[in-house]
Amino acid sequence: MQISIGGWSADYPSAASFLDTLFACSNFHPHSDNSPNMSGFCDPHIDDMMHHAAQLALTDRTASNAAWAQVDKALMAQAPALPFVQTKRVVLVSKRTRNIIITLNDEILLSQLQVP
Repeated sequence: MQISIGGWSADYPSAASFLDTLFACSNFHPHSDNSPNMSGFCDPHIDDMMHHAAQLALTDRTASNAAWAQVDKALMAQAPALPFVQTKRVVLVSKRTRNIIITLNDEILLSQLQVP
């Protein structure tokens, strides 16, 4: 198919969690209903760039972030996918609620809420 609508959310907000998961050749499983690379995109050069960026993360976070930015640019130049919506989550709590902790994934830690 040439176009579809799908959804996906990362477990952890990082470039590798999004870019590698959604666009690495190894994450495309033809004829599977469990293929994280839904677009079927595969570019060995970009795969090499992602591997390099991931390896840099072990020793140099700044260089890794710059390498992931280059991966992002290379992917956007080929446009294997495009965002349709950006989810904005809203948390409603009582004025009395204390110790509200929102994680990087916009999830509220219910176990930490305090209501006097």
